[in-house]
Amino acid sequence: MRIVDHGQQAFGKAVLEALIKRGENVVGVYVAPEKEGAKADPLKEAAIAAKLPVFQPSSYKDSKVWDEFKALKPGVFAVVFEKRMGWKFTAEDRRVFHITVSAEGSP
Repeated sequence: MRIVDHGQQAFGKAVLEALIKRGENVVGVYVAPEKEGAKADPLKEAAIAAKLPVFQPSSYKDSKVWDEFKALKPGVFAVVFEKRMGWKFTAEDRRVFHITVSAEGSP
């Protein structure tokens, strides 16, 4: 199945590395646009090292972005993110969300 990964930073890198290690067919990676003076995104660096196409749209409202995404023909689009609740970063305060959109069954 063709997978498009969308994430950022070290958590997104860990997800990408796990997908690659499992032998999944990752066909593209979407990351946030770079900010001037900011450190490089570890997910972007991992995607480049794995020779995967990297996309950094400034807005998802542009129809060209969606055309580019559709051209990847993903079977699954995985958005995996972590949300930390409050200022304590204990295991109890962390929540991990995984949203999967599948094209299966679409016309």
